[in-house]
Amino acid sequence: MCYEAGPNGFALKRRLEAMGPVVVEVVAPTLTARQVGRRVKTDAIDARKLAKMFRGGELTPVTPPNEGEESARDLVRTYHQVTVEATRKRHHLLKFAVRRGRIYRKGEHWTQTHRAWLASQTWEHWQDEVSFTELRWGRGSVVRVVGALGGWSSAGGLIRTSGEELQGAGE
Repeated sequence: MCYEAGPNGFALKRRLEAMGPVVVEVVAPTLTARQVGRRVKTDAIDARKLAKMFRGGELTPVTPPNEGEESARDLVRTYHQVTVEATRKRHHLLKFAVRRGRIYRKGEHWTQTHRAWLASQTWEHWQDEVSFTELRWGRGSVVRVVGALGGWSSAGGLIRTSGEELQGAGE
């Protein structure tokens, strides 16, 4: 039996193999041949093609990670997603200030001085105050999560500074 790796991860393989004497091969979708010009993609067409290629020995199985390695991969993905979100929130906060004519001109952004400047901003309209406060605190919660994930994972040797590579997984 085989299936293409996808959003279900490798839990399906583990579950099926735990149910009884069955061997499940997981193949990478990028390693299955595609017909040039064939743009129609349905489960039925893919299943027939996969079964035919599996019977013919034309598929290359991938080595699934163990549960610990898969957890480490998810931690790296989470760290990356949260850092992207933190950057997006920083940009959103700065753009909000600029739209209201508040431009910081005393040096680099996100220094202590800049943060103090942000904290000192007051707004004429209560809607702006609510928006700005939400942007500041929402950004703060994401930054705390990044710090927690980065600190935990760096201590465990799982995330390098790029936040995208595994190191020491499976040890």
